[in-house]
Amino acid sequence: MFLAQLLDATHAVNVPLHEMSAEASVRPQRPFEVDQASGRQGAERRHTRRLRSNVEGNLAGPAGPSIRWATMFYFEGQLMVFLGTSVGVLSTTALNGGSTVWVQEAADAIGNVPVPWMDFRASDNTLAVATHGRGVFTTRFLGASAVGPGPVAAGVSLGPSFPNPADHEATIAFELPRGADVSLRLYDVAGREVAVLVDGQESSGRHQIPVPTRRLAPGTYHYVLKALGSVEKRGLVVRR
Repeated sequence: MFLAQLLDATHAVNVPLHEMSAEASVRPQRPFEVDQASGRQGAERRHTRRLRSNVEGNLAGPAGPSIRWATMFYFEGQLMVFLGTSVGVLSTTALNGGSTVWVQEAADAIGNVPVPWMDFRASDNTLAVATHGRGVFTTRFLGASAVGPGPVAAGVSLGPSFPNPADHEATIAFELPRGADVSLRLYDVAGREVAVLVDGQESSGRHQIPVPTRRLAPGTYHYVLKALGSVEKRGLVVRR
């Protein structure tokens, strides 16, 4: 298991882990040093930062996969971390040390084949994934920008899903200061709509919406609430 020395979420900005070297991947006992100025490793390292956080989380142990590549970036303010492993693509949106939860992405398309390389192109929000034996896959992140940004109306609030990560079912809560037309929709990591949770008139007060996550593929999702001119978004992770 070679997942060690990944970056703490609070240090993610401007540190391109997609340029992780083979040395960093196969020698986890040595801190991975990243040149903050150039984003490269080499003999001359300026402004380096030692990354010591162990974020194996639920992958820890001798049965865990080997890590071939790591790509991380921010998309619409949300940290996104993808690992190319010996068993496919794994992802998380929060690096929480030993409590980090990794979930498999594109299980039906990519499956559990080795993934030796990935890269993210920010110009069009495209992630490319190279596999061993199944070719190259790409996906474009559309995000919640399609629903348009909006101010947060006074009294409108969207709570975190619980539990998160979820296995069979999660609950999403939101509050309204008065009755209003409400849209609450669930999107996958690429921004595709996968479920309409609420679509219609709702009364004032607190509402709790069940989400049957057992029907969803493991992975990272986000849900978007639109009400009274407000648009709010939060994340949800589904695992098995």
